[in-house]
Amino acid sequence: MKNKDYIHLITLFNDLSNEGKEYLKSLLHHKTFNKGDLIFSPNSQDELIIVVLGQLKVYKLNKDGKEHIIRIIGAGDYGGENYLFDLENTSVYGIALTKTEVYFLYKADFHKLLKIDHQVRQNLLNLNAKKSVELERQAQLLLFYRVDTKLVAYLEDLYNDTL
Repeated sequence: MKNKDYIHLITLFNDLSNEGKEYLKSLLHHKTFNKGDLIFSPNSQDELIIVVLGQLKVYKLNKDGKEHIIRIIGAGDYGGENYLFDLENTSVYGIALTKTEVYFLYKADFHKLLKIDHQVRQNLLNLNAKKSVELERQAQLLLFYRVDTKLVAYLEDLYNDTL
């Protein structure tokens, strides 16, 4: 794809000034991964990963080496934002589920962008708050013992999201 004009489609960067968008484009690093390729791991440098095409699975490995899927990131979404603020990745991995194109925004470059346009910080706070609410809801659904109760709650959530 190698076309950085899609930036306006990514919610995190919606409110960037034109100057900020141009600067952001100069900071992004493109890479293509094939299905099954490791995109990031605890050994990766701190970076924001923006998916342009395809999907990546974000997961943790437990002590027994079993996967615990955290989420699937698709085109137009991003991950790794927590590591831009000095949190350490000790156990999270990302693997391409399909042919996947991503842009990386390294931590140092992200902080340069924040100096030019502070709206990104506000957008990131808002989007992370929404993610937190979604994760709480998912955790709440897991507490239900009966499958039919989980299904009804899930369908209610889908219905409410379409309103």
